[in-house]
Amino acid sequence: MARTIVLAEFKHETNSFSTALTGLETFRARNLLLGKDIEPHFKGTATEVGGFLDGCAKEGLTPVPVVAANAIPGGKVTREAFNYMRDALLSGLRETKPDGVLLALHGAMVAEDAPDGEGELLLAVRQLVGPDIPVICTLDLHGNITQAMLDNATVLIGYDKNPHVDLAERGREAAQVMAGCLGGALKPVMRHKRVPLLCPVFNTAAEPMLSRYERLHRWEEEPGAICASLFHGFFRSDIAEASMSVVAVTDNDPELGQRIVDDMAEEIMRNREQFTKNMPTVEEAVQRAMAAKEFPVVLADVSDNPGGGSTGDGTYLLAALAAAKAKSVCYAVMVDPESAAQAAKAGAGAYIDVSLGGKCEPVNGPSLQTRAKVISISDGVFYNKGPMWHGVKMEAGLTAVLDLDGIEVLVCSNRLQPTDPELFRVNGIEPLERKVIVVKSAQHFKAGYLPIAKEILEVDAPGLASQHPRNFAFKNILRPVFPLDKEGW
Repeated sequence: MARTIVLAEFKHETNSFSTALTGLETFRARNLLLGKDIEPHFKGTATEVGGFLDGCAKEGLTPVPVVAANAIPGGKVTREAFNYMRDALLSGLRETKPDGVLLALHGAMVAEDAPDGEGELLLAVRQLVGPDIPVICTLDLHGNITQAMLDNATVLIGYDKNPHVDLAERGREAAQVMAGCLGGALKPVMRHKRVPLLCPVFNTAAEPMLSRYERLHRWEEEPGAICASLFHGFFRSDIAEASMSVVAVTDNDPELGQRIVDDMAEEIMRNREQFTKNMPTVEEAVQRAMAAKEFPVVLADVSDNPGGGSTGDGTYLLAALAAAKAKSVCYAVMVDPESAAQAAKAGAGAYIDVSLGGKCEPVNGPSLQTRAKVISISDGVFYNKGPMWHGVKMEAGLTAVLDLDGIEVLVCSNRLQPTDPELFRVNGIEPLERKVIVVKSAQHFKAGYLPIAKEILEVDAPGLASQHPRNFAFKNILRPVFPLDKEGW
């Protein structure tokens, strides 16, 4: 008889320095689905839930999707939103009485009244299903691993890649491990070690991460190893456990698991100076882009990355481009629903005096007062065609293309990370025909833009998603920690 598996997603990467709370409406803006609406939405997509569905079919498991909720990174999750998703999951568990539970979580969710969102959720699940039901979770590699997560999950599986192009693969892996648990072939035990290091965002296909993942994968080849995960952490959540960490899952071999996590953690701390970033300033990046001989050059405004919890309406890089009289520039995105509505009201071809961006968080810069030509208006709907979230529907909301004398700015109404060139194309811009492409993203854009960019520059600007821990006034992170402290580990 087929085993029944409850599937659920509840994901949020929380930037505790944002003043805006993340409520139900923010989840609905990306996805908040219940029951029968989940499978048709995710089937065949490059997501964990898509991988769960594929993996269950392959392993002969019967999936029962109950809730799928995912909001763009931002401020703390409201208690109302947290309870809504938690209760939907618990209701599905009570009704189904499953043999196992597969959860797509993030690992860095903070509720407005609780620092450990995933830990609280997993505790509620464990209390309901009891000690013997396997609860297997996929997690973003930017997760902060807490004791409550370790105590209440059977297996934690982190992504291996940033940009996150292995989501479906991790979902299928989770289903395979679930089948092993239910069939009696696997008896997972987990070991964990915190690495006292606040890590900026790195591409896992380049150093300093590439050699660490090669080391991790060698450990995974050891007899008795099921999987191992290197979590970079998300320091902007500002909880005690916000740091790098390592989790190893073995088949009833805790000693092997401990060797894995000890080796990985110690090697990273020995070479901790490698885990910092040096990036050009806004002015330096603009000068380099304008002086380039081959195009396009991609400028990544990493500090105003909506995918890191920023507002997407930062203005420092746009102001510098305008001051330098840059031409042949396409820019994504400026999240400014007021300006998008103003442009829509004026209509394509009109000239408007606009106060662009700078409306949400002072750290992201003041509004840019400028005159612009309205090029086009769209509903902002498109489907990702690249490897990152392939096939997933994206909704930028009412979107206007404004021409600031050679700088074409996509002004949208919903926060989103512009990871896929399709966002430009559905709004009438072919990025390959521009000299400079600006994206507000830290790493995920590379999945779509590395194949077309002649050069990529990550730009160091002030912002809510800054890559430098020194730019934040932490209240809760466990100290000492590198690079804020130079000794004491």
